[in-house]
Amino acid sequence: MGFAVLTGLAALVAESGCGPITGCIEAQIKAKLPSAIGPADNYEVRLADTSALSLLRGKVGRIHIEGTGVRPKDMPVIKHMVIDARHIKADMQQRTVNSVAETTFQVELDQDDLRDFLRSKYDDQADVTIKESGLTLSTLRSISGLRVCITANGYLVPDNEQQVSFCLTKLYVSKLPLPPKLAEKIIASYNPVFDASNLPFTMRIRKLTLQERRVIISGEADGYLNKF
Repeated sequence: MGFAVLTGLAALVAESGCGPITGCIEAQIKAKLPSAIGPADNYEVRLADTSALSLLRGKVGRIHIEGTGVRPKDMPVIKHMVIDARHIKADMQQRTVNSVAETTFQVELDQDDLRDFLRSKYDDQADVTIKESGLTLSTLRSISGLRVCITANGYLVPDNEQQVSFCLTKLYVSKLPLPPKLAEKIIASYNPVFDASNLPFTMRIRKLTLQERRVIISGEADGYLNKF
């Protein structure tokens, strides 16, 4: 089954008493998002390709959700999030969502927010630079009593469809290359850099793109938002 954005969609339609049905449902969804996904600077919800009559029949063409400054638990701040659920069918008598044809998502991570996440979770000395050509991690570590600068060059890759990890190409200590096994051990301590497994739905990452100072992650979503 697809991404059922509203497990209580039918109940909201049947019991709506706050004006136009579409506006009431949009407001209800928006009110639930902070507890379901995480607090945010702003959420916007819009029902599209949907008439009041189709709602009463348990059909929604599309639910479009956008969030800015979204702060899910144990994840980097999401600068911008877009979720689209299409062709939702609900059983009005049972007040349940029966099916969703397709749900897609896209999240944008900012370089500074990713750095702050790495510092809070893994290493308070970590820094990160994101470019189209790749990603650079740097930090200060004590090796054999010496305080040295470690710089790692690499790229980000999807891992198990729900995580994003840093993949190493080169690692230097004060500009000198490290043995591969030691380099891999250091880098492993920073992974995953993005883990969506704590969200109340399943993200399946299909595409990851690096741009100047940001990461774009997109794919499909599945499962119920159980907290709705």
